Amino acid sequence: MTEENEALETIEIIYEAVKERLDIEIGAVDSMDSKAGMLIGFNGVILAVLFQVQAGDALWPFRVGLIALFLSLVSGGISFPVGKYRRDPDPRQLRRWYSQKKKREVLSTLIDNMVESYEEVRKKNRFKARYVQLSIYLMIVGVAFIIANWIWISLP
Repeated sequence: MTEENEALETIEIIYEAVKERLDIEIGAVDSMDSKAGMLIGFNGVILAVLFQVQAGDALWPFRVGLIALFLSLVSGGISFPVGKYRRDPDPRQLRRWYSQKKKREVLSTLIDNMVESYEEVRKKNRFKARYVQLSIYLMIVGVAFIIANWIWISLP
């Protein structure tokens, strides 16, 4: 096998690895959005029920729990907006600019563009992940304080 063929095979391997990693990262966007949506729904239902059920016996743990659940709802809402994600290559540009180029040059350019896309998507995913995690922690704290309130009220 010639050195040129070996280099081309290496570039093809790199291209496939980068493409697979970008696909995984873009799939993580959907996963993060569905988690945020479930948290928003769960917190919304809990808050609605609590406002109907708890009227006069609200002690400070209940209020802290409501605040934590509300902040969890806000945090989930911050992470939920669907943004525009870069997804390379653009087929029209690819056809227009690279149809007459050599395979090695096209693959190298695609790899560079896909790496940039991956880095951009990963940055957005990390932002979403931080707010989803914060929402989960606040939800747990809120539910714990509300349970503590009900236990406190039921004590003789």
